[in-house]
Amino acid sequence: MKKIVSISIAISTIVAFVIMYIAWKHNPQGAIYLNDKIDYGYWFFLGFTWFILAFVLVFFSQIILKWLLKGKR
Repeated sequence: MKKIVSISIAISTIVAFVIMYIAWKHNPQGAIYLNDKIDYGYWFFLGFTWFILAFVLVFFSQIILKWLLKGKR
């Protein structure tokens, strides 16, 4: 179980950083930064929500995959 959680955290962190990078580069209508003002709250919220989403998806997909492979033995 510890290995599954570690893998989920690693993949979710990468996903969150990629989404935050894309949001920073794309920056629609100045949502992340405008002039010299940076909205860290929105930017970190964006990364956090994608982290949670990716973590749940990766975690449960690993659990299901482990369960399916265990049943074939």
